[in-house]
Amino acid sequence: MKVTVIIPMFNAEDTIEQAIKSIPNRKDIEVIVVDDGSEDNSYLIAQKALKGRESKLIHKENGGVSSALNVGLEKASGEYIVLLGADDDFYTDEFNKAVEQLDGTDLVYFNLKVNDGAVWEVNEKSKFALCGSVKFMRKDFIGNQKNDESVKYAEDWLFYQELMKKNPTEKFTNLTVKHYNYPREGSLSWQQREKNRDKLSIIIPHYNTGAQLRKLVLKLQKQVKDYPETEVIIIDDGSSENMRWLKSTGFRVFFQRNKGVSAARNRGLDNATGRYISFIDSDDDIEDDYIHTIYRVMRRSQCDYSIYKFFAGNRVSNNRDELLGNHAVWSYSFTANCIGNERFNESMKINEDYDWLRRVITHEKKRFECDKPIYHYMWNSNKNSLSKRNLRGEL
Repeated sequence: MKVTVIIPMFNAEDTIEQAIKSIPNRKDIEVIVVDDGSEDNSYLIAQKALKGRESKLIHKENGGVSSALNVGLEKASGEYIVLLGADDDFYTDEFNKAVEQLDGTDLVYFNLKVNDGAVWEVNEKSKFALCGSVKFMRKDFIGNQKNDESVKYAEDWLFYQELMKKNPTEKFTNLTVKHYNYPREGSLSWQQREKNRDKLSIIIPHYNTGAQLRKLVLKLQKQVKDYPETEVIIIDDGSSENMRWLKSTGFRVFFQRNKGVSAARNRGLDNATGRYISFIDSDDDIEDDYIHTIYRVMRRSQCDYSIYKFFAGNRVSNNRDELLGNHAVWSYSFTANCIGNERFNESMKINEDYDWLRRVITHEKKRFECDKPIYHYMWNSNKNSLSKRNLRGEL
């Protein structure tokens, strides 16, 4: 089967030759290099390195890696597509072995080796956490899907998340096909990873709780000023209220037709980029040091997940219980690795928290219990929520 290797390139004169040379020179392998407005000698070096190959060298004005990838996707003629960074390279023999395993499967994964010699194995559990460029993708399966050109970092990972919504067939080769030049000090990915290394992503599903949500947003905006790396994700689950004001909050906002709280939380998880994850229900409230406390606990304890006390009316909960003694996801914070690819069951209308938690929280994971209450469970704030109706015995 013919394979197209797409290399987006910008000012890569020191590495592009090695990247191209690492690709097997075969008639069934096409190399497309998209020069994204380089200001050095990258284009001339690439031109020389591509001689004698099935290849295309395309020059465009600088528009970012996402736009370069989109150009490559448009020009690709292979049945499979694989991406290569201009500062990365393939292990030629392993690449050839992987090509032999292409059999019409939609996504065929391989492993990475990084600069310290460690191999990042891509399997069913790790595929969501690792870099998006760890696979051969069948071109007909990709279809007309494009990279979001407004995204400046992790564009391949976000592209992959959209692919997964199509329910692909998958194969794991267990071959170490690529050398991933990481960490490379000064690169865009290095700079962004350093910045986001300990970032918290807060996921807030919302449905017709506009008044309460406004109060919550104001509190979060104030706290985020002290922790600007924090990512707040609000998912509007088909509210009938006018929620246009959310677009001016400075937070990441997604609108979808009404699918339920599980689907809204899943959308938040699919788009979260932080090392840490927490959840807030839009009709509840938080303490003024909510964000500060989560950062302090997660960074100092190095735990997989933490459980927090919370206020319920005039009572303060006691979370010193057995495993899963509390079933509300908003009373926990997690590392993204702890969650992995576990998602909420969207067919469940009640007890979806417990179902998800029992899969995420296991005995071998490191747990931390915080005695400080940071969350207010507002029992009477939204009487029509499914959880509160269930607690009242109405479901």
